[in-house]
Parts: sequence; C-alpha cells; structure tokens
Amino acid sequence: MKKLLFAVLAMSLFVILPRASSAEQGYYMGYDVGKSSKGLSLKLSTNMPVGGMWVGVTVYSPKGKNLPVINQMFPLKQGNGTIEVDVDPTYKDGTFEAAIYAKKLSREECLATDEACQKAGYRLAYSTSYTWGYLSPQ
Repeated sequence: MKKLLFAVLAMSLFVILPRASSAEQGYYMGYDVGKSSKGLSLKLSTNMPVGGMWVGVTVYSPKGKNLPVINQMFPLKQGNGTIEVDVDPTYKDGTFEAAIYAKKLSREECLATDEACQKAGYRLAYSTSYTWGYLSPQ
C-alpha cells in the first residue's frame, strides 16, 4: 500500500511541477506588425543564448481570400536580433506563425518517407519557441 501511495504521489508531482518555459531557457521571440513601403512589416525580435538556430515564418491569407501560404526561414545569431519580414498588403488581416528551431535538417538527414522534406530539400526541427498573431497593423 505504501509503495502504491508513493508511486501516485510521485506521478502527481511530475504532472503538476512547472516546466521551464522557452524564456527561462534563454530563448525569446516577440513580434510587432506595422506598415512598410512594401505593404506590411512583420518584425520579429529574438534573444538567443547560442547561435546556429533558425526561425521559420509562415504567413496565411485572410478569410475569404485564397492566397498561397508563404514560408520563409532565417538563420539566427547569438544575442539580440531583429528580423523584418515584408508582407504583401493583400495578406492584411491574415495570420502568421513563427517558431525558433534548433536545427535545419538536410534532405539526407530526413526520412525518405518525409515528403515535405524531400520536396523542399530541408526541414526545420526541434522547436524551442512559438508565437502567432494577426497581420493587422496598429
């Protein structure tokens, strides 16, 4: 009975103990959406404890418009950095996702059955931070 009680208590602590967030691990990514001479500007601010990582950005069209999904990626350096992504104004009021990845896998490092990686020639892997938002400048 004591063993069962101890096991239940140990599992409960594992479930309720807080886990370190990406900010506590030293990874930070914030964003701002504004206007630019080319339409919209998505500005990503990062703080990285190490270099060699990547940020992937995906832009989606607003509801009612059938625009293609846009994927872009950018290398990250150690320390504070800013990435400015120009977005066509037809994507205004659409959404975006951005994530920090630890590694960019080459086609050879991906599984042969990974169709997206085989087609693109790479895959970003091991996400450490994620954000999303609306492409609606203030």
